[in-house]
Parts: sequence; C-alpha cells; structure tokens
Amino acid sequence: SLQTESNDLEKWLKWDKRRRLLEYIIANKESEVSKNEILKLERRQEAENQVLEEKRKRLEDFQQKCKVCDKKLKLICGILDEHRKDLKQITKQMNELDEQKARIESKINDFKESLDYNKESELKAKQELLEVRNEIDKKKKRLVFVTTKYDNLRKKENDLVCELKAKQSRKVEIYSKQKRKENFRTVEDRDKWIQSELTALKGQIETNTRRVKVLKDEEYETTAEIDELTEQQKSFVTKAKNLFKSLQSERQELCESSKLGKQLESKRREFWQLDNELKAKEFKHNEDKQKIESKLKKMSGSSATVSRDSVAKVLQSFEERADRSDAAEAQLRPIIDGYLGQLIDCFSFDPNLSKVVEVTAKSKLFSHIITNDKIGTKIIAEVNERHLPGEFNFIAINKLQLKPIKYPQFQNDARPLTSLLKFDQKYEKVMKFLFDRTLVCRTLELATTFSRSAKLDCVTIDGDFISCKGYMTGGYYGVDTRVENFLKWKSILSRIDAIRQEMAQCLGRREDNEKQLILNSNLMTELDIKHNNTKREFDHLKNSKDKMHQQLVALKTKQESIARSIASLESTLPSMRANKESFESELEFKTLDSQLTSDEERELSAILKEIESLSAKHSDLCERRNIYADEKSSLESELDKNLVQRKNELEMTLID
Repeated sequence: SLQTESNDLEKWLKWDKRRRLLEYIIANKESEVSKNEILKLERRQEAENQVLEEKRKRLEDFQQKCKVCDKKLKLICGILDEHRKDLKQITKQMNELDEQKARIESKINDFKESLDYNKESELKAKQELLEVRNEIDKKKKRLVFVTTKYDNLRKKENDLVCELKAKQSRKVEIYSKQKRKENFRTVEDRDKWIQSELTALKGQIETNTRRVKVLKDEEYETTAEIDELTEQQKSFVTKAKNLFKSLQSERQELCESSKLGKQLESKRREFWQLDNELKAKEFKHNEDKQKIESKLKKMSGSSATVSRDSVAKVLQSFEERADRSDAAEAQLRPIIDGYLGQLIDCFSFDPNLSKVVEVTAKSKLFSHIITNDKIGTKIIAEVNERHLPGEFNFIAINKLQLKPIKYPQFQNDARPLTSLLKFDQKYEKVMKFLFDRTLVCRTLELATTFSRSAKLDCVTIDGDFISCKGYMTGGYYGVDTRVENFLKWKSILSRIDAIRQEMAQCLGRREDNEKQLILNSNLMTELDIKHNNTKREFDHLKNSKDKMHQQLVALKTKQESIARSIASLESTLPSMRANKESFESELEFKTLDSQLTSDEERELSAILKEIESLSAKHSDLCERRNIYADEKSSLESELDKNLVQRKNELEMTLID
C-alpha cells in the first residue's frame, strides 16, 4: 500500500510540478498582458489627467473670465441704468429746451421784425434829422441875416422917429408960441402957464431919465440871464451827451450781467445734476460695500472690518488729543506713527496670487502691524476704555526673530513668495517672517518634491498647500476669496472716498456759483437802479432844456421889448429938453408977441419940409422893417416851434 501510495505521490509531484509550471506560464503571460494593459491605462490616465488639467485650467480661465464678465456686466448694467436715467432726464430737458427754443425763436422773429422796422425808422430818422439840421442851419443863417437887417432898420427907424418927434415938437412949440397972444392976455398969465409947463416937463424928463436907467439896468440883467442860460444850454448839451454815453454803457453792462446770470444759472443746473449723479454712484457703491462686507463676515467673521474701524477710531481720538497740547503730542505721536496698518494693506501682488496669499497668511491677513508691542497694549487699553467692538491681533515688529533660509536651486519651477510681493522697506521684516518660508511652485508634484527636499512650505497657484511638516491642504476655492473680497472692499472704499471728495469739490463750486449768482443779481439790481436814475436824469435834463429854451425865448422877447421901450423913451427926451429950453427962452420975453421972428419962420419952414421928408422916409423904413420883421417872426416861429422841436424828437427817437 505504501509502495503504491509512494508511486502515486511521485506521479502527483511530477504532474503537480507540471501543473505549477503551466500555471506559472499562464500567470506570467497574464501578468505581462496585465502589465501592458496597466501601462496602456497609465498612459491613458496620464493623457486623461493632462486633458483634465487642461480642462480644469480652461474651467478656471472660464471662471475667471466669467468673473470678469460678471463684473463688466454689473458695471455695464449700472452704467446702462445711469444712462437710462440720464436719457430720461436729457429727454425731459430736450423737451423743455425745444419749448424754450420755440419761444426764443418766436421772440427772435419778433425782434427781427422790430429790428428791421427800427433800422428802417432809424435810417429815415437819420435822413430826416440831417435834412432838419441842414434846414435849421439855413434858417439860422437867414435869421442872422434878417435879424441884422431888422436891427439896422429898427435902429434907423428909432433915430428917425426921435428926429421926427423932435421936429414935430419944435413945430408944435413954434405954433404954440405963434398963438400965445391969443391964449393969454397978460405976460404974467403966460409966464405962470410956462412955469407950470416947465415944472411938469422937468418932472417928465426926470421920470423918463430914471425910467431909461431902470430899463437899461433891467436890460443888462436880462442880457446876463440870456448869457447864463446860453452857457447852461451848452453845458446841458455836453451833459446830455455824457448821460447818453452813460446810458449806453449801463445798458451794455446790464446785457453782459444778464448773459453772465444765464451762464451761472446753466452752471448751477449742471452742478445739481452732477451732485445727483454722484449721490446715485455713492448709493450704489455703498450697496456694493454692504454686500462685500456681508460676504466677508460669512467668510471670516466680522473681525476683518469691525476691528479695522475700531482701530481707526482710536487713532483718530489720539490725533485729536495730540493736537491739544505738546505733552499729549509727545506721548501719543509715537503710538500714531508706530501703527502701520493691517497686514493686507502693507503689500500688493498680482491678482493671480490671491489664492496663494490666502492659504499662506490665513487669519494673519487681517492682523495689525505695529513697530512695538507696547503700542498694541495702549491701543487695546483705549479700545477697552471706549468699549469698541472687534477682535484684535497684533504683529509687533520688535518681537519678530528671523532665521536665515537657504533656498535650493529650482530655476523657474518655484520662487519664494516674498519675491512676488511688493512692499515698502519698513514692512520687510514682517513680510519675511510670514512669507519667506513659502515657495510658489508651478505644479503640485514640484510642490511635493521641494517640500521634502528643502524643508519649506510650498503652495501652487491654485491654492494647494503642502507643509514641510507633511500635511497638505487644497481643493476648489471658488471664484472669490477673502483676499479678493477684501481688496474689492478697499477699492470700493477708495472709490466712495473719491466720490465724496468730488462731491465736496462740487459743493464748493456750487456754493461759489451761488455766491456769484447773488453778487451778479445784486449787481444787476444796482445797475438797473443806476440806469433808471440816469434815464430819469436824462429825461429831467431834456425837460429842463425845453423849459430853458422857452425861458430863453421869453427873455429875448423881453429884451426886445425893453430895448423898444428904451428907444421910445430916449426918443422923447431930446424934444422934451428942446421944449424946456424954448420955454425958458420965452420967459425972457417980457411982451406978448404973437409974431415969429424971421429966424423962427425960416426954422418953421425948414421943419415942415424936414417933417414931410422924414415922414416919407419913416413910412419907407416901416414898410421895409415890417417885411423883415414878418420874415424874422416867421423864421423864429418855424425854428422854435417846428424845426428845433422836430430835431429834438428825432434825436430822442434815435436814442430810443
């Protein structure tokens, strides 16, 4: 049995060895096939990974583009809304301007018609004024000639009348003497009558002499008044020209002031419109700010913005206290200057590095940078005293300890994060402390390699973080990060500040415009009052000139009347004196002799002939004088009542 089993065992071992050999051959072939399949699958996987990486990058690019497009879309929608509002406002303004344009065009047409009519009237008035002035000059020349002739004839007539009266008086005297015997019986009666006649004649001579003197004085005064009024007339003409120039300049100033007022009104409307636009932009940016603040609160809590505001209030309080005294300035100025801001405010970077900065700095992004740890203590003490909200994390530069770092040779595969950030020299220690031990790598594989070899933290552009201690974080971060939102929030704050500054400038310009409007309105009121006063003065001057002309005409008439009275009185004085001498000589005769002497008879005969001749001459002179008097009166009447009055009317028409 054992021999049989042994034989069977040998056979089994032989076939088992053969079976295992065959199994190995089959397994080996299957292994080779599987390896080939695995290699194919790995190559395919690598290709798929590359495609997936490309698609992921494309997806990120598309997401970034979508993000940019969303921003552009929001901006465009906001601009579109503003443009719609502007279009509505502009349409309304256009309708108002169209109505105003129609009214102005109607006024322009009316003014053009009035202007054409006025130009035509002005041309006619100028032509007529020229003709009237020429006619006045002709009439005045003729009047001067006629007046001269008239005065000469009147003087001759006065002399002739005086001579004629003297002859007639002598004739009457001789006839009276011839009839004296018939009238008186005795010499005593005759002498008594002669004495009474002499007394009356002497009184009449004295009266006429005094009257002549009074009339001459009055004539002198009248002549002086005429000269004075003539000078006043000349001064009135000069004053009228000056007033007319003042009226023109005041009208021009009123016109310019009115134009300036319209320009200022237009600017005021522009300022109000700009102010409304700025308020709308500020309201929109405030809404965006509130949205981003709510996002930041969800992403990192409220400490990012609340603590920032609280520290700002504390520093503002320190500034106010430092301005009050030198001691407070010396105590608080180091604190104010020692606060450098939040970490995220201290550097700038390319927007593509936002995820890198986010995963590297983490919560330290919103820490407050101070030069000395005592400054943080004083700020916290003030915050607690004022019961201000917020969570405060301070990084004191004086407490930071830096260790030298030796970077490996990585060419362009990785770069230290600090070399990609931009910051001021005073923040260098903080930047190196936080970001010097972090490398920015091109791929995740390179980040893993450098993390192990260089013992440094590595991060990719996508935000995958590999610590030198061995742990790794990563994944999809979405489009927005805390950093990006915070930068947006800062950007919106700066835009709001810029808008508020522009609003303040707009308010200042608007206030200046309002002041200019008030000043221009006051100036227009003053100019209007001044213009009305000048116009009243001009009208008063014109009326005074007309009254003065009437006074001048009346004085000239009075002067002529006085001259005639003087001439009449002076013409009677010689005959009166001759009668007086005749009476006195007759008193020497002691007899009543009615016969005339031969000399008196010859004198009487000569007087009669002379009276006849003088009467003929007087008649001829009167006729010629009357002709010139009628012409003179006609010329004066035409000048005073027609031509001069028409000239004044035409001058006033041209002024209007």
